[in-house]
Amino acid sequence: MPYKDIEMRKAKQREQYRKHREARVAYQRRYAQENKERQRDYNKLWYELNRESVLLKSRNYYLTHKNHLNELKQNKALALKIEVLTHYGNNRLACVECGENQLACLTIDHITRGGMEHKRTIGGRQLYYWLKLHGLPEGYQTLCMNCQFLKEWGILNESCALPS
Repeated sequence: MPYKDIEMRKAKQREQYRKHREARVAYQRRYAQENKERQRDYNKLWYELNRESVLLKSRNYYLTHKNHLNELKQNKALALKIEVLTHYGNNRLACVECGENQLACLTIDHITRGGMEHKRTIGGRQLYYWLKLHGLPEGYQTLCMNCQFLKEWGILNESCALPS
């Protein structure tokens, strides 16, 4: 009998697995492409049959890893906020008027006003996500809360702008 030694047999199997990897991956991709509807129908049926089990496992996973999942969510939201504020701050994480750079003080400002109405239509806490989803459109800027307040009251002027 060939390969009586278990380790030798396993080594040969690993070698064959690596050797034919590209062909196997190509076949799997081709099969997935040709059978999308079949796979989707199968997955849907499987979920319907196992819905309670899936929901229970999902709930248990969430309860077990709640702190970690919340931390990941907060980190992702913070990274998105920094990216958006930096983009609208002329590639600086700072107010475009006064140069304030503390993240807690910075906000997105609708240059042409109408921010409250826009927040109502998209949901107040989703502005950074909405901006990213729509390709960071023009018409917004990064302002600190002080400059935002001064702009609202119509007294934002050259005196609070960065010195040249």
